Amino acid sequence: MFKKILIESNFDPMQRTKGINYCDFWKEAFMDNSINDIGYYNFNEQIDKKKLYVNKISYSYFQKKPIDIYKRAEASFLKHIDGKDYDLIVFLKGEFVRKELILKIRKAIRNVKIINIFADNPFFYFDVYKAIPYYDHFFIKDSYILKELQKSGYNNCHYLPQACSSEHHRFFGDDEMTKEEKQKYSSDISFIGSIYPQRQKIIENLKGFDLKIWGKSIWDSVDQDSWILKRHQHELAILDKKCKIISSSKININTHHYQNDIFGCNKRVFEICGCGGFQIVDMKEDLRKVFTPGREIVTFETGGEMREKVEYYLKNPDERDKIARRGYKRAHKEHTYSRRAKEILRIISG
Repeated sequence: MFKKILIESNFDPMQRTKGINYCDFWKEAFMDNSINDIGYYNFNEQIDKKKLYVNKISYSYFQKKPIDIYKRAEASFLKHIDGKDYDLIVFLKGEFVRKELILKIRKAIRNVKIINIFADNPFFYFDVYKAIPYYDHFFIKDSYILKELQKSGYNNCHYLPQACSSEHHRFFGDDEMTKEEKQKYSSDISFIGSIYPQRQKIIENLKGFDLKIWGKSIWDSVDQDSWILKRHQHELAILDKKCKIISSSKININTHHYQNDIFGCNKRVFEICGCGGFQIVDMKEDLRKVFTPGREIVTFETGGEMREKVEYYLKNPDERDKIARRGYKRAHKEHTYSRRAKEILRIISG
């Protein structure tokens, strides 16, 4: 049914300098489902971010009518699709996509399906929330948020968990890394992600352990005298580098965002398992839908419980390995982007 797809993402692979990325995972997933004519478009780069900031300030303090920062971006998008017979347009988050643009797309291309795969909480994105009814389908990773959207009468919304890449998320053995890489990436405990105050307080329960923190983002509101900042490697962990860190860590700690993940699971849940890593993650309701706690992953409710489980599993490597292998097997069997694309196509075809 679908032969030609346009994927809109804030990452343009034609300009990439760091290799494969999120939108490429989706491209490969749709190709695995027999769709080969797939294009990209970066809508976000057309938005003037400085004007966006000015709008927030001028409206918040002076109640001035916002500048229309979308007009040029929307015109550029419509020019890009002009004359092209796309069957399906996929927005990956599409945080700046307004209902007005969706309506214009429908005028430009008859019978096109328009969907959004949204990985955050749409209640914190005003334009996104207003646009939801205008999509054919809106996919959300969190079952709690899905129920709240359905309360609002949004019946075009569907639960779709995050995923791992069957090709790019894998375990790296010692023989696949240099001596320098192994030394750099190895640790008893690793954490990959942004550091903000709530996450800081959780991770501080790991004082005294061999811990490495990876990622670029450290919020200004984090206590600058916190000892965890001394464990921060100040390096972005992506692609093979992320896989090597996960593979080289005895324990991978994962914590969810307090606003974006109410019941839902973040990407790291699937990526860590997809790389064959042993994972200790804070408990979320939707975790039980995708992995079996205690068998394929290990969960915690408090920072103190996390520390106790870290102590236990550092002393029991055989148990760690068994749990990691089970998580890896299930991730690549049930939770790949290809499986998610197949589910999307089933829903929108129906």
